[in-house]
Amino acid sequence: MAEKNTVGPYPENAPDLGYRPVPDVFRLPRGVNFGPCSSVAGDSQGHIFVFNRSARALMEFTGKGKYRRTLAQGLFTQPHGLRIDAKDNLWATDVGSHIVVKMDPKGRILMVLGIKGRAEDWHQAGHLRCFNEPNDLAVGRATKFMSPRAMARASRG
Repeated sequence: MAEKNTVGPYPENAPDLGYRPVPDVFRLPRGVNFGPCSSVAGDSQGHIFVFNRSARALMEFTGKGKYRRTLAQGLFTQPHGLRIDAKDNLWATDVGSHIVVKMDPKGRILMVLGIKGRAEDWHQAGHLRCFNEPNDLAVGRATKFMSPRAMARASRG
């Protein structure tokens, strides 16, 4: 029999899926804390990347939670979406800076799409390629990517 639900608007008879919270999975360096977490992704090596809104916005951990490194420190204003492609390249969106960043597995920046700090629509025929709060993306097989219209922008009409 399922335990009584006390945490949310879920049916009382929802089945137990076997998941249990595990406190302090990630071992952070002394004096370092996560900010609000906006995305988590894993690579082919089993490493876990946590994208959060702090000075160390993008942190890498082993599959057992041991801190490995911080990537692109100081680059992001308001981190949001994170994806990892088939070649373990990291793709990150920043809704505050209005950019999409592609990094190789070592953390080296390969590409920046959009203009940092400039929120405008993407104009196919224009010479500037801008985003307005790119919140997520999808990466395809040929490293093609799609970024949906920004949530805030789309809700305004």
